[in-house]
Parts: sequence; C-alpha cells; structure tokens
Amino acid sequence: MNEEEKRKWEQIKARGKLHYILIHGILGWGFITALAYLFFTFIIKYGFDLSLLSSKDFLQELAISLIVFPIVGILQSLFAWNKKERIYSEERKKE
Repeated sequence: MNEEEKRKWEQIKARGKLHYILIHGILGWGFITALAYLFFTFIIKYGFDLSLLSSKDFLQELAISLIVFPIVGILQSLFAWNKKERIYSEERKKE
C-alpha cells in the first residue's frame, strides 16, 4: 500500500464502516448490479416490449433482485473493508 492508498483509506475509514457498506456495497454494487441484471434479462426474455414492465414475472424478479444483490453487496463490501483494514494495519506495523 503506497502513501496515496493509505491516505485514501484513512479518509474512507474516517467516514465509517456503515457509510462504506452503504455507498460501496448497497448503492455502488447492489443496486447497480440489480438494475443491470434486470435490464439485460428483460431484453433477453421480452425484447423491447415495455408493456411487460408491469407484468407479475418482471415485478417479482425486480423485488428479488433488489433484495438479493444488495445483500451480496453488503457481504462483498464487508470482505473488502476487512481486507483493506488488514493490509493497512500491516503497513502501519512496518512503519
């Protein structure tokens, strides 16, 4: 971890773990991935028929995606936080 990475991590860390999970895990990964998944699966399944956006199948997939992907985003961001914190701590010990 170079000095710039350390500085950035200190700024991120100062905002807190919950903020990191919300921004990077839920919003940054979870919702973005859910929407991308829905877009591509909708095009593959239904083509460009926008009238099907209110269909039961689409709405069910929407609900499931907006639950599952953010949960995975939480797990991913927790893993990333712990990994970055471990690397940062090891670098601090070397100083």
